[in-house]
Amino acid sequence: MIVDKVHVPKNICVVVSSLGKGGAERSSALLTKMLDMLGHRVFLVTMEDSIDYIFEGNFLNVGAWKPANDNFLFRFKRARLLRRYLREHKIDLVIDNRARNLFYRDVIFNKYVYKNIKKIYVIRSFKLATYFPRKKWKARFLYKNADALVGVSKGIVAHVKNTYGFEHVHLIYNPVENKGMTQSSDIPKPFIMTLGRLDDGVKNYRLLLDAYAETQLPALEIPLLILGSGKDRQMIKEKIASLKLEKMVMMQPFDPHPERHLEQAHFVTLTSRHEGFPRAIIEALAVGTPVVSVDCDSGPSEIIKDGENGLLVPNFDKAALVKAMNRMAQDQQLHLKCKQQAKNSVAHLSLENIAVFWQRLIQKVC
Repeated sequence: MIVDKVHVPKNICVVVSSLGKGGAERSSALLTKMLDMLGHRVFLVTMEDSIDYIFEGNFLNVGAWKPANDNFLFRFKRARLLRRYLREHKIDLVIDNRARNLFYRDVIFNKYVYKNIKKIYVIRSFKLATYFPRKKWKARFLYKNADALVGVSKGIVAHVKNTYGFEHVHLIYNPVENKGMTQSSDIPKPFIMTLGRLDDGVKNYRLLLDAYAETQLPALEIPLLILGSGKDRQMIKEKIASLKLEKMVMMQPFDPHPERHLEQAHFVTLTSRHEGFPRAIIEALAVGTPVVSVDCDSGPSEIIKDGENGLLVPNFDKAALVKAMNRMAQDQQLHLKCKQQAKNSVAHLSLENIAVFWQRLIQKVC
């Protein structure tokens, strides 16, 4: 698809919780790039003072105004600051990517901060409690009359419709940016890797490590690289030690440019309990690296064609995961086939292609 710039550009503000160390945050940054490509006037607001990704547009860091002794009064002052910013810049449309799980806060945003402005709310995880209040009547009160809701996977769209009865839910996948490798990985080949926030409650690193310990990969001297930062770093290190894998599992901190590792990895693994539309998978495939993933809700089954660009196994099934990792490591014909087909399998997720879907929705809303 070819992206033509719009004839009547809109003032569009992308509101995010942060731009720090996460796939959802990376996707939000890419959204600003797509809107800029389309010719819109782009504005970005972060509610937390955490920025790791490059973005486009006029920028307001509301998080920088957050005091150490934060309370409701200071939070309301920041909401008023954002309201004034939106009006001063005559914003036509807000695309809200924040975590939205505090009812009182989101009443303030919906009914006060965003009042009389068109609104699109993005849901980037199958765990709906991240984006909606737990009580269904509260979710319906807040979002029944939203101009649009966007789910980043078919699974999320169906889940939102079935849970809340909403019909104004649209599917727009996360895009992948085509970037060349900036430098070579410092990890000796061959190696496998996983990447993401170090949060075992989401990413299930315990399953990955237990499975890796039972594969033939340690004996074949194929190490595992865990790339990321987060609250469970110490727990993961202790798990590695308990499995006596200190010489075979490496941990490196979050890297906003993981391509140098992704491109040279033998394959990438994902063992999450739940996802949205996982960037780890699409970014690996985009540089020609096969994947071995669990079939969690949601995303992997919409990306991976089993035996074509990777292997997909039932979630929480350690034995199946062990078998798949061994197969991808040792079956050279399978690995070559998946490697050759990896890039084309995500070609439809280019920035240019996904921008077209955003433009269609913006025209419908505005």
